[in-house]
Amino acid sequence: MSLKNHGFRGESSGQPGSREEYLSLLGEQLHQAHAKWKNDAITTVIMVDGLDHNQREHNPLQSLLSDLPPPNTVPDGVIFVLGSQTLELNDLSDTIKEHVRYESRTIVISPLTRTNVYAAIKKWPGCSELTDDNKKKIFEKSLGHPLSLVYLLEFITGGSGRDYDEAIDDFPLYQGHIEQSYSVYWRQIESNQKLVDLLALLSRLREPINTQVLGKWSDHSTIRAFISSASHYFKKDSDISWRFFHNSFRLFILDKTSRNLFGNFDDSKNIEYHKVLAEHCIQPTDDNDPMRWERVYHLFNARQMEAVIDLNP
Repeated sequence: MSLKNHGFRGESSGQPGSREEYLSLLGEQLHQAHAKWKNDAITTVIMVDGLDHNQREHNPLQSLLSDLPPPNTVPDGVIFVLGSQTLELNDLSDTIKEHVRYESRTIVISPLTRTNVYAAIKKWPGCSELTDDNKKKIFEKSLGHPLSLVYLLEFITGGSGRDYDEAIDDFPLYQGHIEQSYSVYWRQIESNQKLVDLLALLSRLREPINTQVLGKWSDHSTIRAFISSASHYFKKDSDISWRFFHNSFRLFILDKTSRNLFGNFDDSKNIEYHKVLAEHCIQPTDDNDPMRWERVYHLFNARQMEAVIDLNP
């Protein structure tokens, strides 16, 4: 679709109806991009980012990774740039793995430098009163990891009532992978079942979080605990609309709240949470509220097939 929007429409008419037809269209588009390079000396760069997300988050029956064209079929004038945290991806072909390892084709992105971190702090709202010692600790806590830095700056400027030193000290040290920081947070809150249940519901939403309805989903003390302990993991689009800042935290909570006390995956937990969300979808009185349209999705995931059928006219 992106190639089509940039003028490479292929030779076929109509919308492809199968995976094979889409792959054929891609081949035609790459041929047209080659012609553009040959005739006009314009190189087409195709960026495919987040390859590891495709395997970790979506678990599709037919992975996009397996449909990436082999390097020897990519024509001159076309460059594929692949973004991933790892090459150890089950559906990525060995041919592509070997190709990107050859002749220094892999670029490893380094952490932010101390100068980079200080520049980010300078531009971050609410950080104007940080001392040099505060900034030094922020760099040491985040180790220059961009996502960890964002979480930390949100944490210390989020109006928790802590002073800067206390907030920085309370924030977990980045240890090389962001999931380790999430695990520290989880150990702090896993005994608070009401907070765990609220996070479980939020992680299963497809729409932004309407903060106005959270009071109907849990009690006052749980909402306060959620705001004070987890608000830095969310992007505030407005006073009433929040969403997960990064999908990795949503997936972490989704995984943790899908397991039983022995740490084994328990599909019944996922079903029960979707049942609750399906009930919450009935509550909005505005027919245009996106949550009303999500009821089918949650009923389906709750295995309530008869209820899904009954909703259809």
